[in-house]
Amino acid sequence: MPEYVRRGVRLGQYLALASTDGVFVVEIDQSAGRETASGLLKRLVGTGTTLAPADLPAAASAPTTEWLTDLWGSAAVRRFSQEAVPSALSDAGAREFLTSVGFPCVTGFLELDTTGLADTGPRPLAGPAEEESAYYSLGWWQGARLLLDGHNGRVLQDGSSGIEDALAGSSLGQFVAMVRLYYWWFASDWSIEDTESDLRHWLDRIDPDAYRTQGWQRVFEDYNFADRV
Repeated sequence: MPEYVRRGVRLGQYLALASTDGVFVVEIDQSAGRETASGLLKRLVGTGTTLAPADLPAAASAPTTEWLTDLWGSAAVRRFSQEAVPSALSDAGAREFLTSVGFPCVTGFLELDTTGLADTGPRPLAGPAEEESAYYSLGWWQGARLLLDGHNGRVLQDGSSGIEDALAGSSLGQFVAMVRLYYWWFASDWSIEDTESDLRHWLDRIDPDAYRTQGWQRVFEDYNFADRV
């Protein structure tokens, strides 16, 4: 059995197998076991089915604090008071997410580091003296500053890494959901190769505009990506 299979039980012609975060079922062809082997098999028998994409986890469509803390722990997910969120950050969805759900202050995977947000909260970048910047720093991603546009709630890179597509997430909730699912792929017992197609399908469902950008595609296509080697 693959190393990620931790439990198994046979129920008639079915074999139910489980990891720490999922299950699958194998149907046994009982008649095949009674047939006389024609000789030594020279090659593996091909499968008769293909795997369908796994359903998008329901929580990914509307992330909750519990869904985030189940993975990262309560210490890593910071919920901010209304007073800690600058009044100039006008996007209602972003304000609601920061105060009601919270933001993961994490590092160590995906070339992402948002740990500084835990101490400072969302703070505007320095702008011209006569006006306040519309952009708020969330941390760093793939060598570029990760920003929140306070007017429309989009998550952006500042371009300093050379990645031309600025969009990282169409909203805070969508970006956090994509990061959370990527971390599940990064940390799960399941084989990376077996679950990559599911993860790609999920990210495309959550935020197709962000998923198609150079930044998110690099995660899968750049074999030198730091956390995939």
